[in-house]
Amino acid sequence: MSEHDIAMPAKRAGSHQTSSKGSRKSDQGSKSNIAAERSNASIAVGGGRRPERDLLSWRHPRLDDFYAALDAGNIPHQGGGGAVEASTRTIDQQRHDRDMSRWLEARQGDIAKAKAMYTAHLKFREMYSLDNGFRETYKPPEVLGRYYPGGIYGRDREGYIVKYEMPGKADLKGMSMSVTDDQFTHHAIYLAELMLHHARQPNPAKPDDSDPLDDKWVVVVDCDSFGVKHLTTSIMHKQRLITRVFEDNYPDRLHRSFFINCSKLFKILLSMMKQNMDPKTFEKITILESEQDLLKYIDPSQVPDMYGGEARDYSLNTGGVIPKSYHANEMLLETSKDWPKIEVKAGSEMSIPLEKVNEGGNKFKLNLDFFTLKNRITVSVLRAENTTSTAEPVRLYPKDAAGEKAECEMCITSVSIDCDQPGVYIARFSNIHSRFKPKTVVYNHWLFHNPGSSDSSMSGP
Repeated sequence: MSEHDIAMPAKRAGSHQTSSKGSRKSDQGSKSNIAAERSNASIAVGGGRRPERDLLSWRHPRLDDFYAALDAGNIPHQGGGGAVEASTRTIDQQRHDRDMSRWLEARQGDIAKAKAMYTAHLKFREMYSLDNGFRETYKPPEVLGRYYPGGIYGRDREGYIVKYEMPGKADLKGMSMSVTDDQFTHHAIYLAELMLHHARQPNPAKPDDSDPLDDKWVVVVDCDSFGVKHLTTSIMHKQRLITRVFEDNYPDRLHRSFFINCSKLFKILLSMMKQNMDPKTFEKITILESEQDLLKYIDPSQVPDMYGGEARDYSLNTGGVIPKSYHANEMLLETSKDWPKIEVKAGSEMSIPLEKVNEGGNKFKLNLDFFTLKNRITVSVLRAENTTSTAEPVRLYPKDAAGEKAECEMCITSVSIDCDQPGVYIARFSNIHSRFKPKTVVYNHWLFHNPGSSDSSMSGP
C-alpha cells in the first residue's frame, strides 16, 4: 500500500451543500447572504471553519523552561524565542512550538518526564530513519497491503482528516503467522507518519481556513464483527504494538474518535478500558448508535457509501481472512519465541497447570493459544480443586470426553474457557494414540476479566 493508495478526495461536490438556517430575506444585504453561503458551503464539504485560535494559546506555559532543559542536556530542538516573540516565528517554527508542547501535555507539565519522552522519540525517529525518506520509500509486506483493514478518507465538518479502522475485519491471527512483530511495527509507524503528513496539508476545499498548527485527526472505529475471538494473546499483543507506537511517539494527535456498530460486548470492554485510559483521551470517544449519526459530524460527500454516505471514490481496505499461502513458519516461530515449549512423548500425555482462580461466578475467562511443530495433538482443558488433588479433574473442553486432534500443525489454535468455579485450570496435551511420534507443543495463555461479569476486580491469580 503506497501513499497513493490512501483515498483522499480530489474535490467536493457542490450539489451536497445545504443551509441549516433556510433562505434569507433579500433586505439582509447581499454581503451577508454571500457570507452565509460561504459558511454553509464550507461545512457541507467537510472544510468547516475552526474557531480562531490565538497563536500563544498553543504554547504550554512551561515550554520555555522545557527548551532550557533540553539545551542543558544538548538535546536538539528548534524552539526558543519566548512567548513574546512567538508571533514573528515562521509556520514551521510555530508548528514546532506546538509539537513540543504536546510532550509537556502528555506528561502533565513534568519537564523531566517530558524530556525523557522526547529524547526517546528522537532515538525512535533515528532508529527507523523517519526523517530520511521513510514514508516515501516504505513498502509494506504484501499481506498487510492487501488485508490490513481501514484507511484514510476525506475530512470531517471541522476539516480534520478521517481515518477508518475495522478491528473486527482484521485477521490478526493470520497476520501473526504471516508477518513478524518488527514488520507489523514498521507498518504501524508508516500509518502514523502518513496520517501526520495528510493532517498537515491544507484543506483542499477551504485552504484559507486550514490551521497549519492544528495537525490532528479523527478516527472512525467500525466494530462490526468484533468478538471474543479477537481477544487472544497473539491478537492483543499486536494491538499493544500499535498502541505503544502512537502513545509514545504521537501524543495529543487525536481530535475525536467515533465508534460505530458496537456490540454489547465491545461497549463493556470499552468501559473496562476506561480505568487504564487517559481521561482526556476517553473524553474524545463518542459511541454512535447508528452509521447515520456519523453524518452529523462528517458531510455525506465525505463518508464512504458503505457507511451510508455518498462517496464512491474511496479505496478503504475491508480486510478478510488471510490465505494460508501467506503463512510463514519462520514468522510464527519468531512471534512465539518466548512461549513455553514442551515435548509430549509418544503414547503419553502431559498436564500443565495454567492458572489458579480463587473466585468463580464467571468473573474470569481463560484463553489458551497453542500449536505443534509437526503433526496434530489432542488438547483438553480441565479444572482441579488444587495441584495436589487426587480426584479426576473436571473436563471443560472439549465436552466430548474423547476429543479430537486439533488442526494445529504450525498454526495457532485458540481455546477460550469461562472460569465459572474456583480451582486450578489445567491444559492437557495427549499423544497417547501415537506409537512412535513425539509432539512438540508451543503454547501461551492469558487470564482476563470476563466482559459479561459485573465485578471486574482482580481477585483470582
